[in-house]
Amino acid sequence: MSGGSIRFATDWQPWWVASVVVAAVIVVVLLYLRETRSLGSPYGWLLPGLRGAAVALVVLTLAAPVWHRRQVFGTLGHVTFAVDDSRSMSLDDPPADGDGDGSSPPSRLQRATSLLAGSDGQPGWIERLRETHELEIVVFSTGDPRSVWTTAADADPPRFGQLTAAGETTDLSAALGRPSAVDAEPSPDAASDREPETSSERATASPPAARGTGDDSAAGPSDGSDSSGEPRRGDPRRRAIVLMTDGRDTAGGSATEAARRASDSATVHAVGLGNDDEPDDLGILGVRYPENVAADGRLAGEIRLKHFGYVGSTARVRVEAFDETVWEQTVAVDADGNQTVPFELEVSPLIAMRLGGDSGRVRRDAVVLPMRAVVDPVGGELTEANNVAEFRVAASTRQRRLLILDGSSRWEIRYLRNLFERDPRWDVDTVLFGAGTDMPTARWGDEPGEIPETREGLARYDAIVVGEVPADQLDDAATFRFRDFVTRGGGLVLIDGRYGRFAALSETGLGELIPVRTIGVGERPEVRYLQPTPTGREQAVLQLGGDTQDDVSGQWRRLPPPVAVAPLTAKEDAEVWVEAIGVDGRRHPWLVTRLYGSGRVVYLGSGESWRWRYKAADRIHARFWNQLVNAVMQPPYAASDAFVAIGTDRIDYRPGERAMVRVRVQDTAGEPVGDATVDALIVADGQTIAAVPLNVDDPARGTYQGMTPPLERGEYQVRVRVSGFDTAALQASTPIWVSPRGAGEFDRVSLDRETLRQIADAGQGVFVHESDADRLLESLAPLSTGRVVESDYLLWQSYPWFLAILSLLTLEWWLRKRAGLA
Repeated sequence: MSGGSIRFATDWQPWWVASVVVAAVIVVVLLYLRETRSLGSPYGWLLPGLRGAAVALVVLTLAAPVWHRRQVFGTLGHVTFAVDDSRSMSLDDPPADGDGDGSSPPSRLQRATSLLAGSDGQPGWIERLRETHELEIVVFSTGDPRSVWTTAADADPPRFGQLTAAGETTDLSAALGRPSAVDAEPSPDAASDREPETSSERATASPPAARGTGDDSAAGPSDGSDSSGEPRRGDPRRRAIVLMTDGRDTAGGSATEAARRASDSATVHAVGLGNDDEPDDLGILGVRYPENVAADGRLAGEIRLKHFGYVGSTARVRVEAFDETVWEQTVAVDADGNQTVPFELEVSPLIAMRLGGDSGRVRRDAVVLPMRAVVDPVGGELTEANNVAEFRVAASTRQRRLLILDGSSRWEIRYLRNLFERDPRWDVDTVLFGAGTDMPTARWGDEPGEIPETREGLARYDAIVVGEVPADQLDDAATFRFRDFVTRGGGLVLIDGRYGRFAALSETGLGELIPVRTIGVGERPEVRYLQPTPTGREQAVLQLGGDTQDDVSGQWRRLPPPVAVAPLTAKEDAEVWVEAIGVDGRRHPWLVTRLYGSGRVVYLGSGESWRWRYKAADRIHARFWNQLVNAVMQPPYAASDAFVAIGTDRIDYRPGERAMVRVRVQDTAGEPVGDATVDALIVADGQTIAAVPLNVDDPARGTYQGMTPPLERGEYQVRVRVSGFDTAALQASTPIWVSPRGAGEFDRVSLDRETLRQIADAGQGVFVHESDADRLLESLAPLSTGRVVESDYLLWQSYPWFLAILSLLTLEWWLRKRAGLA
């Protein structure tokens, strides 16, 4: 297989060379046309063309054009070097003993590229492999890897000086799921360029599958080769992927599974960069907090702190808002590792700070509070990049409405009603109906004490709590209205009980909302304790407070458990946040949730949370129910003016996510406008970067909604444009933020040998540390049974090149004489 291409011996870029050539030719031709415009054809255009062609060749000579030819003989192995360029690869790993010459040591990324390109006069892997292998170099952190160089396309070695370690997170599986940029099979015409082979050469060059019949069971499971170092007999793979990373996987799927899948067509190797010991460092791993709080309530959360190398010292942890410290605590560092630091603070002073500069024309029903968790830096830290973690909280300043429905006046409903009725932030309506109540038959209407019979009536509420209501009193129209309420963003909390009525409710139209499925009607299993699931432990709604060292699971295990629960299972699209552990050790879903349309449904397996008040009064009971109802209901409109109200489904998003924008429009008389053209404007740094058309949601209420395009990292303001309204009159806007979340690049920065060993084993390759990296070449060499011959022909120094220039000028001179210009 062979191919050729024009390249330049200078550092000039091809586009720059082409631009200079075109400019020179245009100038020469335009000047020449002043002489030849009076001549007839062909002299009028032929003479300027010949002079322009000669000038083009002369100018190209300055760029030193070279004809590069590449010939392949035999079958080449293909190696993709995947270099991690995430932020953790910017670390320089100072010597553990502190010895050094005082100069700045190279970073992990620089050491990885030195292995490839060579250093101190020693050849790198590229130079040692390019004559026998097809090579490709890609860089990755999160998302699709980026190819930076291949032997098939580039004769010159790659320039690594432009690479920077800036990726926010690392997805090791990303590099393993990517197809190679070079073809793993020889082209059909490869045989035509092969050199003739003798019988002995054919025997030597034959692939391992054609040689011998010996047992290959002795081949090591991690290097994909037999005892001679060649690919295993019968193994068709001639491609390898080499991960060059510190092994810290902070995003994406399982890299081990990705390596196992990739091993069907390629061998996966790993080169580990970094030290085994965790360096001295303080940092914030993350903040756990409720996204919504009451304006006159308290914000409680937890800061996850990491500390290595500072045993016996203290660390000062702070929460900042608007560049002021609003909470702080000094914690003792007793051991290397992680610890949780709870915090709690008043919300109302923060709102006053936030609204200090707000226009009086804009009313804010939810005030966004940008905050930061900070651990003060100390001497000798590896990096201060992880000493700060930003987070945002939405504080609701409007009165919220709650509807409670049940079929009996049980203790759970009494305490729940009293809890929210005593809270001035809530307006509560409670309706009890069915046998044994003051309302044996449900009354429907929009008056107090009645169940709303219209969609508009239900829409007045932010959330609805439904207990064991009689199923026979809910017709299809009623259950449709409940489903429509949740679909449009309402929150629904279902509380099961000992009467077993939810089995009957599941047979009505409400069954589509209920996130659990009854699996029996026999005896209710007794419960020993409640325990959050791994998914539930990450939910701020389950944080109940407690001792400083208390974790979420410990808080729930000490709660008085329900006596028994219904035998059921969660539906496929639901999440179980809390399980009831039976006396027999079996697990039963107790708190289950699912999304339905734009709303959320939560199911509780029993109505006995009132028992949590024992010796604790409202401290746990009130906190749980406030957090649960706030989590289940849709955020209110964040801001409004005289004409529009605007809100989003969240205030924090991850890069690539889309935000749902909700808008309500009314005219000067306060009447809803349901027939306007409404756009949401996404503004960054004062510039509108996107205009999102919004669809009519409910014309009678003048509401619209739509989804933004995928958003990149940054801070945005969302504004509204409405047909028929002066843009200057629409003042309401709301902020949103887009930033990575989850594990950070500096949570742990030591070399993760175990992860890289598992990846190499799953990919049937080898793991090597950077200190012994050349050992990897022994596994890569057997992939290839061919070689590459490259040659350069210096066009700009060749006789044909100068002959062409002289020929063009000579022909031009002869034609000028014939045209009478000489």
